[in-house]
Amino acid sequence: MSTIILIIIIPVLLAVFFAFSLYFYPHLYLSTRQVSQALPKIINVNLNTSSLSDIGNLHLGESFVVTITSANLGDTADIQIASVSFPNITVNIDENNANENEIVSVLHHNFTQSPVFISEGDEIGSEYTGLSKTTIAKYPSIEFYNSPWATNAFYEAQLQVKPVSEGDFVVFVKVVALPHTTNLSHYPAGGIRDQQQEFVNAYHITVGK
Repeated sequence: MSTIILIIIIPVLLAVFFAFSLYFYPHLYLSTRQVSQALPKIINVNLNTSSLSDIGNLHLGESFVVTITSANLGDTADIQIASVSFPNITVNIDENNANENEIVSVLHHNFTQSPVFISEGDEIGSEYTGLSKTTIAKYPSIEFYNSPWATNAFYEAQLQVKPVSEGDFVVFVKVVALPHTTNLSHYPAGGIRDQQQEFVNAYHITVGK
């Protein structure tokens, strides 16, 4: 009698064990696992016109230095991009032609990857989708990035900019973590949008004669 009971019970117990192993435990793990979340942040943006008599203003033909410091204050990001764009510039900026007459040149950066120069007419990602959704660039930009970007890691880029026309010269700055999972995956969280329909901080220099 006991043998018959064991013959019945053992397959039932095995079936229950396999059901838990294949369904319950994996679903329990997924439901309780903390989702990785990078927290990109612009720490500082400095437009250095300290050599000029009037801070925030410069004469046509003079240049200024933009220094951007950004960080990841969350979990490690697969890719994190610090983007600097120039909506006033109507010509392309070229990494291969850096000289004293260049409108924008990279003076220094400590990012692990080489910067990407984007020209007007290039196909670029939009709305925080990577390249899943694209648009055409209307003005030039430079993307500095790391892959991966570790937790609490800070990186800096320094650019020299020489405006070629008078008026209000604007610099857009943002930082985005990929994959983009929530509104915490980009900085700033709101404000004005750039050509990629993504939020940016805007910085201004007045260019006079």
